[in-house]
Amino acid sequence: MWAISAVRSPEVVRVYSRDERNRKAFAVKVHDRLGIRAEPVATAASAVRGADIVVMATRSTAPVIDPADVAPGAHVTTVGPKGSTTHELPPTLLEAAGVVACDSPPQAAAMPDFVTDPAGVVSLGDIVIGAHPGREDAKQITVYCSVGLAGSEVLLAGRLLGEGAGGGA
Repeated sequence: MWAISAVRSPEVVRVYSRDERNRKAFAVKVHDRLGIRAEPVATAASAVRGADIVVMATRSTAPVIDPADVAPGAHVTTVGPKGSTTHELPPTLLEAAGVVACDSPPQAAAMPDFVTDPAGVVSLGDIVIGAHPGREDAKQITVYCSVGLAGSEVLLAGRLLGEGAGGGA
């Protein structure tokens, strides 16, 4: 949420966790620290339906959302498991996405069981510098699969921002 709020101005954040205490605590933290209305919700579907941006950060080895709940034009980020048999994101969502990007396509290709064909995954850096097109239609779903040093980046950003080891997230 901290990174998203640096580049976007969400009106409301819907927070889902299987643990009711965790979802409530995170919603309070988002509201208190970022000033964004945050609502804990009882199901993953209610968090995802109609959302422009969906961030999945779980340890789940099974899909936690239904692709039918992802709105046309939504962007989905997944930071949890991305193995062919253990993944938080349904592979059918990756197949339906207009763009699937990651921080390191070579690292995705080196994974013995990456959830999708790494040949179809583009570098986020290439999209940013214009070497590869990003979304070409407002209704395309885009997916970002974090496979590189995301945890290290959060740690480094937190330290740089003076917010301790966890970056305040």
